[in-house]
Amino acid sequence: ERGGREREREKESEKIRESLPSDAELQDLERMKEIAASTGWKKLLNQGQVTVFGKTDSKGNHYLKAVALVQAPVAQVFEYLQNRAGNFNAASLNVTRLPKQGDFGSTESGEEGHKIAVKDVYGIGSTLKMMESTDAYRAVWYSSFDLPWPLHNRDICWHTHDCLLSHGHAACIGRSVRHTSVPLQHAATRSNTLQHTKLLTSILTPQ
Repeated sequence: ERGGREREREKESEKIRESLPSDAELQDLERMKEIAASTGWKKLLNQGQVTVFGKTDSKGNHYLKAVALVQAPVAQVFEYLQNRAGNFNAASLNVTRLPKQGDFGSTESGEEGHKIAVKDVYGIGSTLKMMESTDAYRAVWYSSFDLPWPLHNRDICWHTHDCLLSHGHAACIGRSVRHTSVPLQHAATRSNTLQHTKLLTSILTPQ
């Protein structure tokens, strides 16, 4: 058993080295931690074990913070979050799969390669596609959201960097980017996310 724990710790150490964030990303992380720890948050939603808070700063920037307690090791949650495409499909409600030749321009659900399209029980269609992958920790994604009238459809293109910072600490850093394969769409309003970060912290001391 001790040997197994040592091997798992060695694997984590290797991931820490491979996913090392840049100095700029570390500064962004510290800034997001300060924002998360600041006052003025208002509770928006409490569903299951997840509580969502919101706030707006003096410049008009909107922030959302979701807090949840997960009964699993940080390394295990980190691996789960890395599988964005699989999580997107599994978390969707009332999902059906189309054949490989399915038309992804339709509102049906389907999957082909890295692109997944689903519709939830409220009729809101969503897509997720990996546009580019640098390595196991860095990638560019594109999502579109087919919203009901009178709302205008939304889409977003963003870069993600999954970082295992230390034993018991991890972060998933994301921000909106421009990508040549995803030009602005006339049928959708492009969302701009300045910073999207998931912070994972163990409440137990790693053995």
